[in-house]
Amino acid sequence: MPVCGRVVFSSSEDLTRATRAKVAEGEEGFVSWVSTAAESLFATLFPSDCRLCGSPLTKISRLPVCETCLSEVRPLGGGTCAVCGECLTGSVNVMDQSEPRCALCRQMEPSFAKAAAYGSYDGGLRDLIHLLKYEHVRPAANVLGRMLAEVIEKLVPAFDKEDPVLVPIPAHVSKLRQRGFNQSELIARAALNLRPAGREWRLRPEILEWCRPTASQTGLTPYQRRETCAELS
Repeated sequence: MPVCGRVVFSSSEDLTRATRAKVAEGEEGFVSWVSTAAESLFATLFPSDCRLCGSPLTKISRLPVCETCLSEVRPLGGGTCAVCGECLTGSVNVMDQSEPRCALCRQMEPSFAKAAAYGSYDGGLRDLIHLLKYEHVRPAANVLGRMLAEVIEKLVPAFDKEDPVLVPIPAHVSKLRQRGFNQSELIARAALNLRPAGREWRLRPEILEWCRPTASQTGLTPYQRRETCAELS
């Protein structure tokens, strides 16, 4: 009886593909190993702690903040005021209207058409801003700029007739000499670099000027802050 055999043909192109796949797999494994080794060496030679929670940092990064703290900075959830963007914390703040307003916006008309915020000014977000503003950790501006870019995208539909113009709140010359930078402008520039593809945003820091020094608004209530802004406008 004749013996039937099966012949398998393999071209040089197939062998090349297989070789390339093995090389690529080996390169990925090598890169992963090098990355892990570098991070371990970094943690050994340059031990550092998260500037927010104090836990040891194990990742190589220009921003001395751990991934856990960054992940805890989340966008606002639930209902927000249609004017100032603050959270609506109870039924007392909501009226029977298509655009609900918080108690403060119903009590005092703001000097702006609409505002929005990425998250609540407490916890990690506040600490991240203070890290940039008072401790001069400039890489924090990139993280805050990404958050600002997301907020601008939400505001764009309300003003879709023209391209967005970013005007950072200026700093008085005395503050500029003290800090060496304006944190609002750094965040705005970071947001500009992170804008979605195809979007045209403009940065105009020269439009506003802080003419006279003012007291810090730290510790003021939202009502007092709005009164201060009304006096300056």
